[in-house]
Amino acid sequence: MSDKKDIFYLDKIFPNADKIFSEDFKSAKEIMPNAIIVLDTNVLLVPFDTTEKNVIDIKSIYLKYKKEGRLFIPARVAREFANNRANRIGDIFLQIRQLKDNLNSGNFKINKYPILENNADYKEISKEFDSIQRSIKESRKRFDNLESHIQNWTWNDSVSIAYKEVFTKDIIVEVSKSQEELEKDLSFRIDYKVAPGYKDSKKPDDGIGDLLIWQTILEIAKAKNKDLIFVTNDQKNDWFYKQDKIGLYPKYELFDEFRRFTNGKSIAIINFIGLGIINAKGF
Repeated sequence: MSDKKDIFYLDKIFPNADKIFSEDFKSAKEIMPNAIIVLDTNVLLVPFDTTEKNVIDIKSIYLKYKKEGRLFIPARVAREFANNRANRIGDIFLQIRQLKDNLNSGNFKINKYPILENNADYKEISKEFDSIQRSIKESRKRFDNLESHIQNWTWNDSVSIAYKEVFTKDIIVEVSKSQEELEKDLSFRIDYKVAPGYKDSKKPDDGIGDLLIWQTILEIAKAKNKDLIFVTNDQKNDWFYKQDKIGLYPKYELFDEFRRFTNGKSIAIINFIGLGIINAKGF
């Protein structure tokens, strides 16, 4: 990104060397009773792969946190949801069509063998094949109905209806930094491989999405003066230390930057399942 090399970049990433060994970063369980809950885009897409009952349960959990004044999403998350929702629905639609097409992959007809017409087994087989053909015909009609049902979704699918009540204007937060400030920040992170954003630098937006979400997280926690739990199902390559493709734990610079920006608050990064477990146990 930038042409000039900064040989003192570590001083900028970790400006408070005296805090590195002394800071105490709390777990999600420890901070959950009062922490702010911020959701990532991939978490908002989870309910499209679950049952309508689970959608209702998820909505109730979100409404609980919202009522307590603890649930927020970055504006970037809302925009990414709008951008990716159609793709997720399109995947479901395609799978339905493929299932319907697969019904024709086998030969469910039996040839006529007059010489066997009085054979008991032949008679039963003929009946069974007739039943299979009728079932296939009926199933294709039902698949057609399913396709029409999905095609009629505008923003009235069960997930979007649930979110309409949950994600109102008051909990969708725009980042306050200017585009110029954000671009400068992203440039430094890409040059020196600082989380977040640098791993997505080849994307059309140069990876600004994760940085926008991160900067919004920082601003929410500082404004509310509270610890924060970020819920994401993506073990992002530039957010986590990884070994053998397994995410071990979030990178230290994220914790350190959060601590400095929020005057000592803690952040925990958990997945969607983790949020459900914590909620169920009443933590």
